[in-house]
Amino acid sequence: MGRQQYVTKLDYLAGIVLSVFFLLAPHRAGSAIGAILFLIVFCVASFFGTKKRLLHQKEKFYIAALFGFFFSAVLSYIFGKGWEFESSRHAGWPSLFDLDLASKYLIMSLVTYYFWKIPFRFCTNFVFILMAISACLCGMIGIFQRFVLGIDRVHAWSGIIEFADICGIFSVMLLAIFAMNTGKIKILYFLGILLSFLACLLSGTRGSILSAVVGAIFVVFLVFFYQRKYSKQALFGLLAFGISFLFIIGLKGQADYKRVALVNSDLKEYQQGEVHTSIGLRFEMWKEAVAMWKMAPIFGLSTAEIKAKSLEIKEKSKSRIERENVYTDWIGRKHNQFLTTLAKKGIVGLVALFCVWAGMVALVLPFVRNENPLLASCSIAVLGMLCFSILPNSLIGDIWDTNVSVFSLLLLFAIFFKLIKQKEMV
Repeated sequence: MGRQQYVTKLDYLAGIVLSVFFLLAPHRAGSAIGAILFLIVFCVASFFGTKKRLLHQKEKFYIAALFGFFFSAVLSYIFGKGWEFESSRHAGWPSLFDLDLASKYLIMSLVTYYFWKIPFRFCTNFVFILMAISACLCGMIGIFQRFVLGIDRVHAWSGIIEFADICGIFSVMLLAIFAMNTGKIKILYFLGILLSFLACLLSGTRGSILSAVVGAIFVVFLVFFYQRKYSKQALFGLLAFGISFLFIIGLKGQADYKRVALVNSDLKEYQQGEVHTSIGLRFEMWKEAVAMWKMAPIFGLSTAEIKAKSLEIKEKSKSRIERENVYTDWIGRKHNQFLTTLAKKGIVGLVALFCVWAGMVALVLPFVRNENPLLASCSIAVLGMLCFSILPNSLIGDIWDTNVSVFSLLLLFAIFFKLIKQKEMV
């Protein structure tokens, strides 16, 4: 009886932390706060001797992949003598920039381990409702910032790209939830899709907008082929995306049109030799990334090496970007997840990242055909999120290399696979 009461208390604490994570989604630190609070709760629960379940082989593989990505950064730091790069904040101290982002994968490997090891439970509908409320909150903040404060590219209390990413993720995942659930609560899910995608549009972040559209189409594709009886509801859910587009068309959408139109003008300017545009800079940075990878194909270049070899990189890549040899020129992010990883962590890092993605797919894919709509919707929602983060997000951005989005992606996966496992064991 005592243990049952304890587990109930742990459920309650986990539910509070879950609420904090979702309600702080518009804030830059929200996902990190949620991850750290979960880790603290689980460490305390583990200290008091909570009984733990055995992890399956696929679960162990995924957690090992998270640690492996962190370790690939450690190897790059060691072989590239990363300590030779001085901290920008503490003069005379070595910079830990190369390990800073990767440490998020280490933290999430621990959070995920406890998430699946400790037998607490979430209420599935509670998770879905919290996500929908958070999505609506993001949408309302976006509307307020654009139409009341006059901000062209809304960002809530996060970065523009990070806010667009979490809004896009919510819209795609809620589409899967909307498609395979019944009852009046579907109205809330529909509003969540509409408002979160609207906020994504108002951010003017073309990569996130396109990724949300691709992710939504992918969700409908999965529902049509594996849960066909829900295909009409999935198509109806797409209306929310259409309504968001119509809203932009009807209300002061000039700034958003300009962002889309710039794609064509950027390409023309690049062909004429002008590289200092959004797309032109990406093309040149990709050339730099390839050159960096060729210089250190196994472990990539540390930030210290990038600083020391900046002129060599420019020469070998034939980059036309005018560098000023400042901190932002050395950190090495190239607006392409694959090339950034190769440049900074080499083939070892890219293989580790592929293992993280493969681990996610291996865990949830078996449930896309499940007759239980809750299991299937969680599985399809996760696959939709993964699609959003890769196509085309990882081709034109670094979503898996940001301090904000990494926590959001990995924590959402841990939560939704937890829902799958607890439903499966009922």
